[in-house]
Amino acid sequence: MDKTLKSFRPVWPLLAAGAVAIVVGGMVAAFSAANPSRIALWASAYLVLVIGVVQILIGVGMAFVHEKLIARQVWTIFALLNIGSLSILIGTVMKTQMTNSFSVVIAGSIVYVAAMVLGLLGLRGSHSSWWRFDYVALLIAGIVSAGIGAVLSSLGR
Repeated sequence: MDKTLKSFRPVWPLLAAGAVAIVVGGMVAAFSAANPSRIALWASAYLVLVIGVVQILIGVGMAFVHEKLIARQVWTIFALLNIGSLSILIGTVMKTQMTNSFSVVIAGSIVYVAAMVLGLLGLRGSHSSWWRFDYVALLIAGIVSAGIGAVLSSLGR
């Protein structure tokens, strides 16, 4: 098997979950097209871009940056990323039905940021390259965007 393909084997959970999120986001957009709402449009974009594309990019980044991936690290990032992202999604969508939905969004944001920080910490000892630079930029952008999203959520947007 080609070395590049072997490097993707450990990150399959991130790639698969990202692909599923993109499909689900597309389905949300399709089902809500007849009667679009602000929350349905946001949920569709969040599923596709944040849960889907970002997760795939993290998986690809991990595959190219790390010489040897530790399965526990991949699964931990996978779990934190999805628990955090789904908490943010649920807390935002349920804003009108739950009095503590902001708490759910904040808790999800903290878990999401923890996944990004773990990804950064896992870079110790990895070789320097453009892939590493891009991967670090993606993780930092994830941390910053989680903070911005939490502030926007607190403002009721």
